[in-house]
Amino acid sequence: MNSAPQPAARIVELAPGVSAVAPGVLWMHASRAIVAADVHLGYEDVIGGALPIWSTGELTGTLRIAAQRMQAREIILLGDVIHASRMSDGAARAVRTALHALRSIAELTLIAGN
Repeated sequence: MNSAPQPAARIVELAPGVSAVAPGVLWMHASRAIVAADVHLGYEDVIGGALPIWSTGELTGTLRIAAQRMQAREIILLGDVIHASRMSDGAARAVRTALHALRSIAELTLIAGN
């Protein structure tokens, strides 16, 4: 499996002022914000503790590349930022590291999900 972040090959305008810039990542032109929903950080740990936490780093990498490419002022994670409130110490550390990495690029806004 290729765990390297994959930015979109091109930017696709979906509506006036809103573009897709990476898989599952929107760019809000006027506010200079990157938006991603339902990232479910720590997913593998919650569904099966023996699985490596690969998606957290992959998702964070994709968001970092998109935010840097677009010179984002804000990164918005819209709902279901983590997969569940209970996770191993290692997964929690990976999630904290991922969020810190995003905060180092732009303001990070987390919006609660369901």
